[in-house]
Amino acid sequence: MPVFDEVAEQLGRLAEQGDWERVRPHADWALRHLRTRADGLALAEALRGVPAHLARQREWAELLGRLAYRTGNLPALREVLSGWPPATFPAVEAYAALLGGHVQQALSLSAACPPDDAIAARVWPRAVYEAGGDWRAAYSAVLGRFAGRERALIRTEFALSLANSGDDLAARTEYATAAAEYGTDAWGRASALANRGMTCVRLDDLRTAERALTEALRLTRRPEAAEHRALVWRGLGAVWRRHGEYARALVAFQNAGQQLKDLRAELPLSVRGVALCHLLRSEVDAALDSLSTALVDMAVDAGAPHRLRLDLAMGMALNGDLAGAAQALSLAQLTTPDDRLAAAVVAADLQRQWGEAVPAEPPPGRAAWAEELACLFPELFTRWGRAIRRPEWRVQVQAAGPIEVRMHGESLSLRPDSDAAALLVLLLLHGGTLNRERVTEELYGDASPNRQRRLLGEAVRQLRLAFGWPGVVRSDGHVLALSDEPTWLPLVVPPPGRASLFCAGRYDNWVEEWRQVHDVAQDI
Repeated sequence: MPVFDEVAEQLGRLAEQGDWERVRPHADWALRHLRTRADGLALAEALRGVPAHLARQREWAELLGRLAYRTGNLPALREVLSGWPPATFPAVEAYAALLGGHVQQALSLSAACPPDDAIAARVWPRAVYEAGGDWRAAYSAVLGRFAGRERALIRTEFALSLANSGDDLAARTEYATAAAEYGTDAWGRASALANRGMTCVRLDDLRTAERALTEALRLTRRPEAAEHRALVWRGLGAVWRRHGEYARALVAFQNAGQQLKDLRAELPLSVRGVALCHLLRSEVDAALDSLSTALVDMAVDAGAPHRLRLDLAMGMALNGDLAGAAQALSLAQLTTPDDRLAAAVVAADLQRQWGEAVPAEPPPGRAAWAEELACLFPELFTRWGRAIRRPEWRVQVQAAGPIEVRMHGESLSLRPDSDAAALLVLLLLHGGTLNRERVTEELYGDASPNRQRRLLGEAVRQLRLAFGWPGVVRSDGHVLALSDEPTWLPLVVPPPGRASLFCAGRYDNWVEEWRQVHDVAQDI
């Protein structure tokens, strides 16, 4: 058992016995040797019963304050600070001040801390950035003082500052380095990889983005990393939308919104993703409904400016409600270059629909975003002489060996010998649609009817999970059918003479029959 785990176990036993005098030195040691956010949460759980009279003592208060920082528990941190004069615990107070928007206070408190204080070293350069100072030099000064997880935390803040200043190329590299420095910390790695994925989306580096986000999604299955799940789903939604896989992207953004239902400040980002997917699928009314519902849920007044007004303006312009679009556009909060590009395009399309002169050239902006806007406003972009490139959603299934599914050059996480993979091939062999009774007979002929239903239900569930999209296979009464939204490329099967490779790893009767029928070499 690792030393930390032994100490944590001993600490827990002492806490259960109420021997708090002996608990504190163990807790001090454990706090200094935390390896992961999960370790911090376990330590916080063990110390949950600290008596109130002890928690008010300076040594205990500082320990609990630093532990609250380590676990991201801002309410607990503020509770600790509320019982003490200002600057009693400058490092954690600086962190709370920075999160509260009190930049100068965070700057002065963190600058007064010893150079080896990891919390202050994380806060100070970020405060310098927020204050408009030489933040690059500040980060350079502190990064070399630390190693491992402490350095990763600082580097993640550095990468965020780079991204916010528009240097996504440098941020992409720093996020990757931070992910490695976090080691076994699922929380930290998920954070760095999710942000790397989002950065790569902005750079239109979709392959790197998807791989980073997929790994981050796997990490968010750990309870301590679940808070990053919404960001991951938003990133995957953006990747899949760029590839024209609008149904998959829609589900991803909806998943993100469900994760953020209590975080109103971030909810609009997911709602915008949902609305844009609807617009790209020509579901304008659905887009407008989702936006209007979100504004009501967030209690935004009818005439109040909001960033979602831009998306409303886009939908209204596409619906021919020119007056409504113009009104919504006048109330749109434009917070990013992408917002400003979209607003300029909507304004130009309104001019076109009103019969007025439009600008001679499209507004400047990110090329990938302009391509998506061109899919929404093709007449406008055609007038500007721009080709409309609507990506085609294609699925390639490989059965000439172990079953593999690929979209936009990437393999899906689907076990080759699984029932879900076999179900997909079986459906493709029959044009995408097959009677449910025939499917259960082919896949589970020897099982009882109840077991057949359970196994088929699980195979369908796994197939939907692999695609990240429940609509990939529909169950219409007695028929199972693949969605007709993507283009299913012809099933790749072995060449004549190599039929034994078909669906390698599967030995169902229908697989063996296919091999026998197509084994030309055997017939010879």
